[in-house]
Amino acid sequence: VIGDVIVDEYIECVALGMSHEDHNVVLSPRSSQHFIGGAGIVARHAHSLGADVTLLSVIGDDDTGTMVEKTLSEEGVDPALVRDALRPTTLKQRFQIENNTRFRLSHLEQSTINNAFEEALIAKFDKVAADLDLVIFSDFSYGCITQKMIDHMARVMRERGGVLAADSQSSSQLG
Repeated sequence: VIGDVIVDEYIECVALGMSHEDHNVVLSPRSSQHFIGGAGIVARHAHSLGADVTLLSVIGDDDTGTMVEKTLSEEGVDPALVRDALRPTTLKQRFQIENNTRFRLSHLEQSTINNAFEEALIAKFDKVAADLDLVIFSDFSYGCITQKMIDHMARVMRERGGVLAADSQSSSQLG
């Protein structure tokens, strides 16, 4: 699986009241849960169906990226991840009151990865390509997948008689 890893965080809050300074609801967080989504959940589902899965993606050099890498490893998905110190791991926070989202905050970068990260992901793909039967592109328009990567991976898989699949959507506000 190659694509954009997204972490969804649900933060359950208690409403404290209205702010008199700026006319907003004041919230106090009580608990939170993190879920790995995007290409990460595609990889986890494929693994739960019995596949040996490698996930290729770019994550930030941050705590969220570390959590993704650790969780995937513990669950049996091989995290072939590249860390980019200049972009955060995509984190979508949802602040909720009684399970109803009142506010969303997205920590993300929507620009295409640079050539160095593109080449690093292609190299990671080439390391495992001989063992692949299927490649799933899981694209959410956050810049992890480039045309060069698609062309290279598609050519390799066609030469090997492998299967290509794609889950392409734009959950991005700009996509």
